[in-house]
Amino acid sequence: MIVYEGQSTEQVEGKALYFSTTGKQAVDVKEALAAYKNAKFSTSFRPQRSEVKEIRDLWIALPIKAASANQGSIRRSIGLGGIFYVVPEIYIARQASDTEKILGGLASARGELLPRKLTYLHSASFELDPGQSELVLINLAGVDRPSIGLFREGELGRNQIIGTLLKAGIIITFLAVGICLIILGILARRWVTILIAVGFSLVAIQSDVSLFTTILASDFDQARLVWRSCITFVSCSLTAIILMAFWEKIAAVSNRIGQTLLVLLPFAGIGLLFWHKLDSELVAIFYSLVLGLIAVIAFRLETTKRLRWIAVAAIMLCSVAIILVEPALVGTVVPELFSNFVRDMMRLVVAATLLVIVIVDIQRNLKERDRLTNERIDALKAQSASDRRLLVTERRYARARDKAQMRKQQLASASHDIRQPLMGLRAAIREEADKLSQGLQGRLGEAIDYLEELTHEYSDRDRPAMALHEIEEDAYSLELIVETVDDMFSGEAAKLGISLETHRAPCRTQLPALALIRATSNLVANALRHADAKHVTLAVLHEDHCIIEVSDDGCGMDAEQLEKAQQRGAKNEDSQGDGLGLAIVHELATRHGFEISITSKIGHGTTARIILTGA
Repeated sequence: MIVYEGQSTEQVEGKALYFSTTGKQAVDVKEALAAYKNAKFSTSFRPQRSEVKEIRDLWIALPIKAASANQGSIRRSIGLGGIFYVVPEIYIARQASDTEKILGGLASARGELLPRKLTYLHSASFELDPGQSELVLINLAGVDRPSIGLFREGELGRNQIIGTLLKAGIIITFLAVGICLIILGILARRWVTILIAVGFSLVAIQSDVSLFTTILASDFDQARLVWRSCITFVSCSLTAIILMAFWEKIAAVSNRIGQTLLVLLPFAGIGLLFWHKLDSELVAIFYSLVLGLIAVIAFRLETTKRLRWIAVAAIMLCSVAIILVEPALVGTVVPELFSNFVRDMMRLVVAATLLVIVIVDIQRNLKERDRLTNERIDALKAQSASDRRLLVTERRYARARDKAQMRKQQLASASHDIRQPLMGLRAAIREEADKLSQGLQGRLGEAIDYLEELTHEYSDRDRPAMALHEIEEDAYSLELIVETVDDMFSGEAAKLGISLETHRAPCRTQLPALALIRATSNLVANALRHADAKHVTLAVLHEDHCIIEVSDDGCGMDAEQLEKAQQRGAKNEDSQGDGLGLAIVHELATRHGFEISITSKIGHGTTARIILTGA
């Protein structure tokens, strides 16, 4: 290729010639130069996955010539982009002298690999006079196929700069996704979301592991150790995350011995791969664990099913694309620069997909929270309306009772007033007995006796004193209870789309109507608001006793849930009530002497009975 003054060229590997050796013995530079002169180099080669990666079994020849039109000598250097199993060797075969090594082990007089230890290497610079021809020979492992650039002294390739910026952007995006997921998981108390966020943050760190090799390593061997250590650490962390995400299911199907083996074996296997420097296998394990993290998203991420499977499909496709260009797994079928570009773009797609899902999920959660808030407000409005109706009923009942008591007092007073003339009339009859016939005296006495009996019926003077809550009232029909409760809740039932059906029977009671209205309304309110029912029935039955029955076809409860529901303040986590309804019913039953019976079965609804034993 022709080298012009003031010009750098990237990706010149297409103009190079290749010579792949066989066997496990390396070919030195003299043998490679002889092979080049004997035309054994070709324009392409078949990449092979070498079992012994430490052997440099690939030679690349790049003939270069300075343009004759150049005004003076120019300085150039060879740049190699890639992750290398062994440090490449770069030679320049001068026409007037023997070959000279310009990179290998040490990249400069100060003993540095420039500017990065694993992802990008510079050779020492060399000088070209106008019209001068040179042959650059590069020796590396057959599994490595780096991008090759011919640069002016001190330059870094434009593609490398773009790649570095892209990689930095990807890391920032991944970390942003991780932070968003962690915040979302903490706010929603979703520990699986937090685990997924930590996992993808670790994958983000691994995606630019060369940054750590540059900072933490002083030579190539240390850089390789740092790279291997990062892969091992991330793999162990992903293993722990996957085990934690599925631990409930693992614990359900295995005993303690199986659980212990399941925990220890993956970590022991990863440790052995690290110890024996089996890099390809270590990378394969890493990508397998990334697929395991995808399984966590598919089966454990707490979001809508559609969003979950969109994330799984996108990440799965990107992971497959990354694996197809991963040199450690399938060989160097494409230049390293292109491979890095594909991997970075796929990681960017993964990060963008997760970020979109996080935003959509947050929006969905906000809408769900607004919906729950509106439902809570509607429930409070309905509760307020029913309480207001109950208060009106209580006031009406109190006024009616006061009027009845006043009438009784008036009748008692009138009875007392009537007794006085009756007593005088009886005395007058006795005084005039000799003037009246026996028949007339008998009829007058019977009339006076009847009037006295009537006055006793409306007088409380002869009745024993009773406690206020034991005062007997006039018997009334239970239809009053059914009609009142039906009026209170028929509108709410219609709004909720629930059928509220009532049945009546000829039953009468003397128990306080207000107590029965309160007990029945609490049972009906529970059935409408918390049973998830489509049909609620309020019925009066007459068996051995009068019974008020409230039944529904809702979700029902098991024995433990039913016992808990009858405790004061007990309620489900998603309930909008206060957990007092059934407790109030039991308190009313104790105070007024009726019985409560509640039966329930999951999937078959609940039936509550108010049994009026004294009716």
